[in-house]
Amino acid sequence: MDTKWRKFSRSGGFKAILLLIVLGCAAAVGAITGYIPESNYFRDGLYGDVLSHSRFTDSETYAGELSSIADSAAEECITFLRDGQPDYVKYYYKVTNRSVTVESSIQPYYTYYIDDSGFLASEDSPIPDSLYGATYDVPDNIKVSFGIPRRRFDFLKTNWDITRHNMLVIIISDGVLMLAGLAALIMLCRTSGEKADGTVTSPKFFKLWFEPSVLLLCWYTYVAIRSADTVARDVIFRSYYTSGILEVGFPGTVESVMALVMYGLGVMAFGAILTYIAVSICIRAKNKSVEKGFLIYWVFHFIWKAFKALGRALLTVCRTVREFCTGELYKTDRAAKKFVLLDVTFIGITLVVLALFLAAASNNVWGLMLFWCVVWFIALGLFLYGRYLVTRDEAKLEQQIREISQGNYSYDPQLSKNSPYTASCEVLSKVADGYRRGIEESVKAERTKIELITNVSHDLKTPLTSIISYIDLLSRENLEPQAREYVGILQKKSERLKHIVSDVFELAKTTSGEITVEHERLDLTRLSNQTLAEMEDKISAAGLMVKTDICEPPVEVISDGKRLYRVIQNLMDNALKYSLRGTRIYYTLKKDGGTAEITIKNIAAYEMDFTKEEILERFSRGDKARSTEGSGLGLSIAQGFTIACGGAFDIDIDGDMFKVRMTFPLAAPAEITEEKTAVTADA
Repeated sequence: MDTKWRKFSRSGGFKAILLLIVLGCAAAVGAITGYIPESNYFRDGLYGDVLSHSRFTDSETYAGELSSIADSAAEECITFLRDGQPDYVKYYYKVTNRSVTVESSIQPYYTYYIDDSGFLASEDSPIPDSLYGATYDVPDNIKVSFGIPRRRFDFLKTNWDITRHNMLVIIISDGVLMLAGLAALIMLCRTSGEKADGTVTSPKFFKLWFEPSVLLLCWYTYVAIRSADTVARDVIFRSYYTSGILEVGFPGTVESVMALVMYGLGVMAFGAILTYIAVSICIRAKNKSVEKGFLIYWVFHFIWKAFKALGRALLTVCRTVREFCTGELYKTDRAAKKFVLLDVTFIGITLVVLALFLAAASNNVWGLMLFWCVVWFIALGLFLYGRYLVTRDEAKLEQQIREISQGNYSYDPQLSKNSPYTASCEVLSKVADGYRRGIEESVKAERTKIELITNVSHDLKTPLTSIISYIDLLSRENLEPQAREYVGILQKKSERLKHIVSDVFELAKTTSGEITVEHERLDLTRLSNQTLAEMEDKISAAGLMVKTDICEPPVEVISDGKRLYRVIQNLMDNALKYSLRGTRIYYTLKKDGGTAEITIKNIAAYEMDFTKEEILERFSRGDKARSTEGSGLGLSIAQGFTIACGGAFDIDIDGDMFKVRMTFPLAAPAEITEEKTAVTADA
């Protein structure tokens, strides 16, 4: 389940879904938040007002309206004293002095008055907290009462209540959307750049430097805020508050819908830029290259590399000048000495000719000027010719090095005695001669060793055959039980010695290239089934199970059936000897393109602390304790026979798993079946 989820969560489709969720949540937050304007007809800062007060009569909107009416009522007192009649006002008022009372016909919803101390007071109406302590200048002996008309109060309260309700819905909606978008963004950052196999890639799209991305985000935020306070905000302001007294809401006009779409797209673009920056940082963090995402890092890195390169150049110049001045450059290197001599001579001649040419030019001696020009061109030709000779000899020296590296130790570059590279070529020739003599002696010693092993093995066969024959005759006699037991041991050990001698003899023939291989058309399916069937008794005695996966016949190759039978038998014997008890041996034969492949694998009963090169050495055994029978020649013989039969032999060691793989080219259908050719194969 974990593997399936990991594969699905790292797929491109899942990441695209997460990106759509992030951008969709951002667009929804922008559109929903833009639904409520920041101010209305009565007060700025509407967000804070509706969120900080639970009742309209405690709000700043109501307090502002009431304060405005109180100020107007105080001004009406002055008009009343001056003219005896107040101006027409839309609110309820009542102005009284000792002899006259003036009262409007509009009935109030709440009634307030200004007391003798100039404070706002009421007998049964709520006073907003922000108006406690506010004073109004009213003449003495004048009593002023005022109030908000019912229709006006209902309009303000309806406006405020709807706005507050919408704000609460918007806050909850925005909170849920922001949490969902944040969760999707975290998951996107967690899986970004990762594949199902655990590898982390770095797409080129996310290799933009951080500084331009952050600057783009800041610039876009500034432009979006400035734009939000102008066109789109004004459209929503006009659409939200209609001209009707109790008609407060969002009518859904084309302009208002387009304004909300603008808000949604604006916030979505902001979320896209922010997502790009977050994902880019996460991918670089997974690749442990966060610092490489900063432009300033590359600026300092370039400056540092420039200083290092300049420092190395200065050191090289100083070293060259020192070697040139002290003579170290050309003390032991004849080629360098010749180059320096050529360069210094040419520069000296050039300076002398230039001085003489300028002297002739100052006296207008044209013939002498032409003469010195000819002299300089002759010097230039000689200089270039000398350079050519040295460069040609250098190319010959390089060719000699390449030839020796490729095994051609007799290559002679044929340099002249005066060449600066003659000594180097002679040294290389001596080294090549030494290598050649060493190889010849090694080949000769190996051939002598193989001949000795072959002769000894051949000489051992005759007496060993006699010993085995006499032991066989002795076993037929009527012997005592203990003597018969001894004879059985002799018979077993002599047979083992016979197999060892035979293996040594076969290995010597394979190594020397004298093995005879009879190529014929054979079916590996039949050969595999036949070999395993003949080894059924050994498999049963070993207590192991062999699982076979042999493809349908024919699997035809051109090879030696007897040799391949011996190879398969040796490999199966090894598997039966060294497998862990209770495990299985797997034998597989399959076609793969134009080749046939045989694979034998088993679980070893001991720790395999060796390499495939070591185990293929002659007389090398994986069982260091040598607790089982064996000569250590089985794999070497199997490898030699496989190669001699036209196949390839390989070993793979993975923990306790030991696997042998042999591959053979499939026979072409047009080849003649009856043809058998005896050839001598080079192991």
